[in-house]
Amino acid sequence: MNSEANNSDKEGTWEDKIDLEEIPRKIGQLRMSAEAEEFRPRNMYYGPQDCTMNCDANNMPYGHFMGYNQRYDDRKYEPCNRDYSRQGMNIRGIEKGMTTPESKGSATSGQRTSAKVIRVDDAPKVSGLDGSVVGRNGNRVNKVDKRVPSMDMENLSLAASKQEKNHVSVTGDEERKDLDIASQFQEEIDEEVLQDIYGKEHVNVVFIGHVDAGKSTLGGNILYMTGMVDKRTMEKYEKDAKEAGRESWYLSWALDSTKEERSKGKTVELGRAYFETEKRRYTILDAPGHKSYVPNMIEGTAQAEVAVLVISARKGEYETGFEKGGQTREHAMLSKTQGVSKLIVAINKMDDPTVEWSKERYDECTNGITTFLRKEVGYNPKTDFVFMPISAFTGINIKERIDKKICPWYNGPSLLEYLDEMDTFERKLNTPLIIPIQAKYKDMGLVIEGKIESGYVKKGSNVILMPNKTVVEVVGLYNELEEIRVGRCGEQIKLRIKGVEEEDVMTGHILSSLESPVSTAKIFEAQIAILEVKSLLTAGYSCIIHIHSAVQEVTFLKLLYKLDKLTNRRSKKPPAFATKGMKIVALLEVASPLCLETFDKYKQLGRFILRNEGLTVAIGKVTKLISEE
Repeated sequence: MNSEANNSDKEGTWEDKIDLEEIPRKIGQLRMSAEAEEFRPRNMYYGPQDCTMNCDANNMPYGHFMGYNQRYDDRKYEPCNRDYSRQGMNIRGIEKGMTTPESKGSATSGQRTSAKVIRVDDAPKVSGLDGSVVGRNGNRVNKVDKRVPSMDMENLSLAASKQEKNHVSVTGDEERKDLDIASQFQEEIDEEVLQDIYGKEHVNVVFIGHVDAGKSTLGGNILYMTGMVDKRTMEKYEKDAKEAGRESWYLSWALDSTKEERSKGKTVELGRAYFETEKRRYTILDAPGHKSYVPNMIEGTAQAEVAVLVISARKGEYETGFEKGGQTREHAMLSKTQGVSKLIVAINKMDDPTVEWSKERYDECTNGITTFLRKEVGYNPKTDFVFMPISAFTGINIKERIDKKICPWYNGPSLLEYLDEMDTFERKLNTPLIIPIQAKYKDMGLVIEGKIESGYVKKGSNVILMPNKTVVEVVGLYNELEEIRVGRCGEQIKLRIKGVEEEDVMTGHILSSLESPVSTAKIFEAQIAILEVKSLLTAGYSCIIHIHSAVQEVTFLKLLYKLDKLTNRRSKKPPAFATKGMKIVALLEVASPLCLETFDKYKQLGRFILRNEGLTVAIGKVTKLISEE
């Protein structure tokens, strides 16, 4: 009996198998081992399925020790049965010449395995309140256990290696390379690695259209449906709107935040918001629809890859917005001029009593818009724009496809479904950095906002501010939700910089690469199409130029040529004046140096809009920069 009892005691439970006093000794052994390898324990990183303790992965309640120094992180245990390869650990490089011994046993079998120590530069790290893994550019890669220890990557380095699709091979004599983002686009990278490095693609979507078409309501409902605005907040908006006698406007209050906008039900400033789907991250740019605020709308289209043209199907409202004087036409024209290549035409208010999801009314709206977009704006109906019926207020056909009982004749996707399924947008990562400055403010230093039009930027890098030619350091980098280490082309970011005073930074200035700063000029030659002018346009005519995020007064120094409408040939003699419908080549001058490039070299910095007295006078492109000499 005693023998059987002793044997039973020896078997015991898993609690009896764990010698808690043994753990500190093993920690010490690991530290000594790390020091012997000339690695700081704080910076040690263990490969997939490596266990540094002799434990049963399925039953071990404490998980296994990952080798982090307790002085830096008390959360030192991680479950053995995690699939670490899902945490972005398909690292592209291992230290040159480092040996990576194969595991002597499986952690799941309770046998001790040898740890592969990898030194990484921009390996995924835990960031944010949700414990999500952040990739090289700060984007979420996937969700992980919140107990994963945070890692300090400041002093780590990344060496080059050759990578095949599902494994990493190490060549000791391979030349060490800097695996920056630009170089990665010079070689083939499988989709999984790109996902780990870059995370979800970021897309800027601008909502345009006539006033009261439902742009802000649509944006607010999208934020609610995607979880960016919680139910409690939306209920508060609904209550406050009802008390103010604006009950039907409550969804728009998620974007219209000022007292003026909420009281008048009219967007004034360019609204910004962020939402995320399973496939992409989006920034909403809610443009004002009133003609008095077209400059703010131009600012939004200059940053967008996609435009959602919201049109009201309600009887009378469609006609008002589309006829002369309405903003539907001008907004569509300006979006094309600013380089927005994809257009989603959302026929809104289909649930209105005057419409009731009528296919006849829908076709009436789409037929008129199609002709205008194709002939007058230049969009290709087969590739550049699409129509869909929606109800921004009720949320029908925004996230989920419309119920056939409501609209049996529509067979297309919902709005968010279509956005997610759009082709990937071209990103110029392996080109010099270009960030037009859109805003600035003070917050523990100087913070600027802008969209990365080209290249990428890292925290700690030095860039040049043009046209000042001032070198500044990027000391902080942030996306919509959190601090990041790398921002890439296409993203809306905030940068905390030092090395320049706030009064020396203006909207329209550009942060660019030290090695290849953006060009500047006061005088330039441009090809211009005259859209609307109250009188004859002659030399000496002044107006306002909108080019990327810059806004300046510009003067026509000289009209050089008139262009033939059919052949585009230049006239032999310069024209004395220009009128509506003419295409000319002219010499323009701005008051102070302007950051710009020729249209052939870089489209986003070479296209512009001319406005005067509330009218869009002309659109144009830069053809030549004139030296100040």
